[in-house]
Amino acid sequence: VITIGSESIQNPEIIQKMQWCGVEYFKAENMMASQIDKISRYIAFCGIDNPDKFFEFMLKQGYYIIEKVTFPDHHNYTKIELDQLVKR
Repeated sequence: VITIGSESIQNPEIIQKMQWCGVEYFKAENMMASQIDKISRYIAFCGIDNPDKFFEFMLKQGYYIIEKVTFPDHHNYTKIELDQLVKR
């Protein structure tokens, strides 16, 4: 999971669940372009007011986006939602 912006996943329960699923968690602004795996495929998801801006940022950074999923602005992700995303 790669987040962007100041409001990233802060719920320790959600972070722990991602770790149990073997999902890595990064903040996009802390990554350099050379660190991006441009071969792997990503499902981009967000809960922000302007999701197109997020998706454009990810594509410009070189991520290979195979699916885009949007949630309502300031969405509080549940374990079930993250499970469903991981299974895709």
